[in-house]
Amino acid sequence: MNNANPSRSGSNRRNFIKTLGALGAGIAAVGAVRSAEAAATEAVASRPAAARYMGGFAAPKLEKVRWGVIGVGTRGSSHVRQLAQIEGSDIVAICDLYEDWAKRSAKNVVKFAKTEPALYFGSPAKYHELLARPDIDAVIIATPWEEHAPMAIAAMEAGKHAFVEVLLAFTVPVRGRAGGHSLAEVFEHRWRPVSAGFAVPVFAFFAAGVSIADAGGLGTGLTNAVTLGIIAGLVVGKVVGITGSTWLVQRFTRARLADGLSWWDVVGLALLGGIGFTVSLLIGELVYGSGTVRDGYAKVGVLAGSLLSALLATVVLRLRNRHYRQLCAEEGVDTDADGVPDVYETRQSGG
Repeated sequence: MNNANPSRSGSNRRNFIKTLGALGAGIAAVGAVRSAEAAATEAVASRPAAARYMGGFAAPKLEKVRWGVIGVGTRGSSHVRQLAQIEGSDIVAICDLYEDWAKRSAKNVVKFAKTEPALYFGSPAKYHELLARPDIDAVIIATPWEEHAPMAIAAMEAGKHAFVEVLLAFTVPVRGRAGGHSLAEVFEHRWRPVSAGFAVPVFAFFAAGVSIADAGGLGTGLTNAVTLGIIAGLVVGKVVGITGSTWLVQRFTRARLADGLSWWDVVGLALLGGIGFTVSLLIGELVYGSGTVRDGYAKVGVLAGSLLSALLATVVLRLRNRHYRQLCAEEGVDTDADGVPDVYETRQSGG
C-alpha cells in the first residue's frame, strides 16, 4: 500500500512536467540556433566567389565624412546646402548633367563650408569619374528614380557608402492575381492618406530649408511684401485664374458645367490649385537666388500659401461633399420597391 501524500505526489508530477518542458524548449532552441548557423554557413558557401557576406559588418568610424553628390536639382541642391553646414562633413565633388546647376551648388559649398568642390557635368556617365576618386567616403544620389539602382550599385562597387532614396519601391509587384488587387495598389490605398497628409508636407518643409531666424523671425517673415505677395498669388490668384478661365470657356464656347455641378465645386478645385511645393520653390530660387534673404521669404510664402489653400479647399469641398451625400441618399430611396428610385419617379410625374 502506498502511504505517500497525494497532494505532494501531484506537486512532484507537475514539477517533473515543467522541468521536462523547459528541457525540451532548451533543446529546441539549441537546435534552432545550430540550424540558423548551418543555414548561414550554407548561404555563405553558396555565394559567388566575388560576393562577400555582410552579416555583422560594421563600418569604421570616420571623424570627417567626405561626400560626393550626384544630381543637384531641387532635392540634391537642398542636400548640398544642409551638408555644407554640418560640422564633420566635407563635400569633395558634385556631379550633374547641367553645368549651371553644378556651379550653383558649388557656390553654396564655398559660402557655407569655405571649400570648393570638384565639378563633373556634361555627360550621363560623368558620375563614374566622381566614383573613381579615392578621397570620397560616401555618395548621395538625388537623380531620377530609374537611375538610383545602377548608380547605387556602382557606388558600392567603388567602395563608397551609397545614400539613395528609391530602390525597394521598384520591387513591389504591380500585377495582381486574376480578379484581385496588386500589392502596389494595396500599399497605395493604405498609405496614401499618411503620405499626402503628413509625409509630403513635412518633407517639403525640411527639404525647402526654411530658416525662420534668417527671415527675421516668424512675424517679420509673414508680414514681408514678398511673402504676402506669394500667399495672395497662391490663394487668390489661383482661384481667380482657374475659376475665371472656366467661366470664360463655358461662356464663349459650347462647353457647359455638368448637370448637378456647382460653381462652388470649381472654386474648391481652384483652391487646391494653390497648393505648390517643388515648382513654386524652384521658381523662388530662380527669381531671388538660392540662399538669399528674399528666397527665404519666398519659401515661407509658398508653404504658408499652400497651407491656407489646403485649409480653405477642405472647408469648401467638405460642404459640397455633404450636399452630394444627401443627393446620393435621396437617389437610393425606393419606397415602392419597383427598382426605380422615387426621386426619378417624382421627376417623371412632374414632367
